[in-house]
Amino acid sequence: MRVRDSSRAAVLHALDLGARGIIIPDVQSVEEARRLVEYAKYHPLGARGFAFSRSAKYGFLPELKQIGDYFTATNQRTILMPQCETAGALEHIEEIAALDGIDGIFVGPYDLSVALGAPARFAT
Repeated sequence: MRVRDSSRAAVLHALDLGARGIIIPDVQSVEEARRLVEYAKYHPLGARGFAFSRSAKYGFLPELKQIGDYFTATNQRTILMPQCETAGALEHIEEIAALDGIDGIFVGPYDLSVALGAPARFAT
């Protein structure tokens, strides 16, 4: 699911509804990507709060008996993909992609080309 922005509220809303993965637009920096991991992933990768919401089947999941196992399993299956569509993200793309908790990078070619001052020019 594509969220509207990188705010904690937007990230948690999608995940609490049960999204298995999110794409986050307009990521600007490594620090912003780190905050995304903090919002989206449970301990020990992040600091996502826990409640018996829809995504946790309101407390009726068998793996909730061992909360650490639930956190580990959920962290592994929750896909977190920032969009690279800014010069800042492109400049630090390798560092962003290497962050523990980031599962991939989605490149927005048109927005990135505009940000680089070469709208829709993909060949050199």
